Amino acid sequence: MARYFSDFDDGNTKYVDAIGTELADVKMVPSEAIGFLLAIAKDVRDETDHSFVVNVRDDKGRTIFTTMLTLQSDWLDTRFIATARDPRSPPPDAAIRSE
Repeated sequence: MARYFSDFDDGNTKYVDAIGTELADVKMVPSEAIGFLLAIAKDVRDETDHSFVVNVRDDKGRTIFTTMLTLQSDWLDTRFIATARDPRSPPPDAAIRSE
């Protein structure tokens, strides 16, 4: 089995994989890299945009595969934006029910 190294970059954090993962076949590289990105993206809990990149290197240090995931989030109705509000004010959904 060959060893492959998945380096991660989100524009703020860079992680260089020094351990690697043994895979039975090079054809498994895309699935592993994309799965890695999805595992990271599922933990995003804010509304800012994110771009995640994984570059996969072989055991000779050559980058052989790259994948990128861009996560964009926008409120379509500003009434739903989570903001601090006065506890005496009506709940945010009160305006929706009255329309």
